[in-house]
Amino acid sequence: FSDLDGELGSVTPSSTGLATLPHQGLSLGAHELSISVIDERGLSCSAVREHLVGEPPDISFTAPNSGELFTVGDVISLQVDLYDSDQDPQTLDLVWSSSLDGVLGSSFADSSGVATFETDSLTAGQQIIQATVIDQEGLEARDEISFRVNTPPPSPNIAIVPNPATTEDL
Repeated sequence: FSDLDGELGSVTPSSTGLATLPHQGLSLGAHELSISVIDERGLSCSAVREHLVGEPPDISFTAPNSGELFTVGDVISLQVDLYDSDQDPQTLDLVWSSSLDGVLGSSFADSSGVATFETDSLTAGQQIIQATVIDQEGLEARDEISFRVNTPPPSPNIAIVPNPATTEDL
């Protein structure tokens, strides 16, 4: 029995006492499922269990493009689109993380489902950035993007000879 969907069916247990009731199509939401058993002497027992049926949110990177090249210290703007069928996008939890730098921070989407995060402190190397979105039911989805952050070359040493420089030919 489901407190949301009502009677789910009945089943006769096997000779070992195992009873399985396959069921598809539970409605979305938090169900309180209960089972009652009555033996051949009329004695009964029951059990209750919570079961959540839901759909995880959707997430997709829109910026930057995978494979882009950045320099250490560049401001990199990360952007994702979020969607959840039963929750407003601005109420979803979003965490940004890096394969080299760990958790970068968190942010929220606007009412259209667009979320951004800017950072200028990524470590040089091949970065895999992951965005994880979690809805109020604890269901989550992830997307990731990969790009490279390079260290700029060192500044060259320049010397002008003769010093002081002149414009006369000798």
